Amino acid sequence: MKHQRRPIIWLIPILAVAFVCPSFSNASEIYSVSLKDFPTAQNERIVRFKVTLSAANVYSVPKVPIGWTLNITNSLNEQPPWNTILDASIGIGNAALYQPFFKHFVIIEKYIGNWAENLKFDIEVKLTMTADFEKYSEKIFKMNDVILDRIKNE
Repeated sequence: MKHQRRPIIWLIPILAVAFVCPSFSNASEIYSVSLKDFPTAQNERIVRFKVTLSAANVYSVPKVPIGWTLNITNSLNEQPPWNTILDASIGIGNAALYQPFFKHFVIIEKYIGNWAENLKFDIEVKLTMTADFEKYSEKIFKMNDVILDRIKNE
């Protein structure tokens, strides 16, 4: 008899975790991110970009440029919590990008639902640009400079 009860006792903690923990797949929205058109100086190209997300994570990067290094930190426990950073930079000068790359350049997952009600969604994109690889400038895009296109969740 004892042997038959053991599997039921083993299932209790698993079921408790399943009911208590939030379901990320049901509590999120997927968006494609683009930057609104922005002016650049003659021959100016992008050599680095950094995307900082609050209450969201990087879902995918659909086009990774040749010659670039991408580092994605999808964090739950960083300070502040629920922040994600995508930091990308060139390895060689010929890999520098022009403005059109930043149309649908990253797919993000925005947290929603009861468990995320106290989280403030935000996005910031910082571009580092140069025309001659001697002088650099930065442009920062806030929420109102970003275009989010909703993608149907899988």
